[in-house]
This record gives sequence, C-alpha cells and structure tokens, in this order.
Amino acid sequence: LVVHAAGNDGDNCDSVDFYPQTKFKDGKLAVNVIQVGCSRTVLDSHLPAYYSNYGKHTVDLFAPGFDSYGPFVNNHYGYAGGTSNAAPFVVGVAALLRSYFPELTMIQIKNIILETTYRPAINVIRPHYIDPALPPQRVAALRNEGTLVPFNSLSITGGILDAEAAVRRALEIKKQKPLK
Repeated sequence: LVVHAAGNDGDNCDSVDFYPQTKFKDGKLAVNVIQVGCSRTVLDSHLPAYYSNYGKHTVDLFAPGFDSYGPFVNNHYGYAGGTSNAAPFVVGVAALLRSYFPELTMIQIKNIILETTYRPAINVIRPHYIDPALPPQRVAALRNEGTLVPFNSLSITGGILDAEAAVRRALEIKKQKPLK
C-alpha cells in the first residue's frame, strides 16, 4: 500500500499533473495507492487546509495535518502543516489495522479506510494558492476568501479519515467470516 501526500499548492489534481500518477498509460488506475489531502480539525468552512491539493477523481480522502505538532530534526518539536503531515495519519490507521487484523490484505485495508471516512455535509472554502511572500495580514484575509463548495466535491470519498470507524468495520468483517 502506497500512501501519498496530494500536495500543497491548492491545485485540483484532476486537472494538473502530479507525481506519482495513479493512472497508468493504458488508463487503468493503481489500486494500491491512497492520495491524501490535508484537513483542519474544525468542522466549518475552513475544514480543508487552504493550501491542500484536492480532486474529486484523484484525491481519496482528507486527514488532519494542518498545524499538527510533531518531531523536527535535531531532537526538536513544533507545529507544521501540509499533506505530508496528513498522510502519516493514514499510514498509522493502515498499520493499526494490519497489526490487529493480519489476515487482511492491503487492498482490503485500503478499502476499509476509504469506506469508513467521516463525510460531513458542509460547504467549505475550496483550497487555493496563496503566495506566502505576501504580508501576513493579506495572507490571513485571502484564507477567508474563495469559492464555497460542498466538502464532498473535493475528494473521491468526500470524507475525512476515521480510525474508529475503520477498526469497527474490520471487526465486522472478521465476524462475518473467518479471514484466511
């Protein structure tokens, strides 16, 4: 399973090139990849990070990664944000499922993660690029400007990673039939 950060340019990945591509030259999609956008932890119009890439056909889900606290180099800790901070949350849920349910294949784990996302029915400011060289006051103002769109239009699942729901779904699958 490959978990990939969607990028931090505020771009629609459905219409711009990015690497790695999940579509092969013959048009088939790679089934072992999860593309992750970055979300905040608030359920309001600012739910997707203003800089996160998105795509109804290319980004699978969002995960928290805006201003998350974690390790830096040289034994330091601090706040950082981005899809590179969101993707490890998805990796962690995949590892959790794999460690407690080793019978599951990675494709099953991917499907569980995607099927169990939390899908808030809210309108949000579509992510967009903001030049970081602008004065801080202008950057703050631009974060509040933009087109309102349904959150579910920004990714394939229209949802946010939900670890508890994923574990519950894995338990349901295990009860339905013994996994081999």
